[in-house]
Amino acid sequence: MVIASLNNISVKFSQTHVLNNICLEISSGDFIVICGANGAGKSTLLKILCGLAKPSSGNIAANIKGNEVAYVPQNAMPDKKCPITVKEAIMTGAVAKNGIFKKTKSCDIQGSEDLIKKFGLKSVENALCGNISGGQAQRMQIARAFLQQPKLLLLDEPFSSLDKTCKETLTKTLVDYNAKTNCAIVMATHIIHSLPHGQYKTIKLEHGNII
Repeated sequence: MVIASLNNISVKFSQTHVLNNICLEISSGDFIVICGANGAGKSTLLKILCGLAKPSSGNIAANIKGNEVAYVPQNAMPDKKCPITVKEAIMTGAVAKNGIFKKTKSCDIQGSEDLIKKFGLKSVENALCGNISGGQAQRMQIARAFLQQPKLLLLDEPFSSLDKTCKETLTKTLVDYNAKTNCAIVMATHIIHSLPHGQYKTIKLEHGNII
């Protein structure tokens, strides 16, 4: 099932063309890797898909709800004064899924505990978000996105703050999650060599154009 399509999307900031007539169709189960140099338009494309940026022209057709899209921005470090713990931050994924006034479900509590273990965050689960490392914060944000159980997961440079072991673990986790849940994943990254061959589609951006 097609869950989102971009039709001739262009984005212009001041006199700079960031994206030019982008056409992209995303279906359930897709694993799409967007690659390209810095400034190619990768992050802007993800922001268009999640509604954080508006196109200058073109149109977007979506067959999913807003809370069925999870977005993990690049280097998403929490504010140093953030008053919530890692465990609480991950649980906000359930709030995004169920609604702010809904009672927390036992399956979400168990799900958050499983994700804390999966992403190696057990030792910092009660630490304040502002007191953890960049790599831990990145894993926390992805765990939160998983708990949301999205139909479309958008990841902007998810490997940027991770060491080699964590990159390999995250790669396997994403591939397994995509296969198990049929969640479409769109990921902007410079690192594609660690992804299993044939498990993803590649889109290359250059100066705002798909080439």
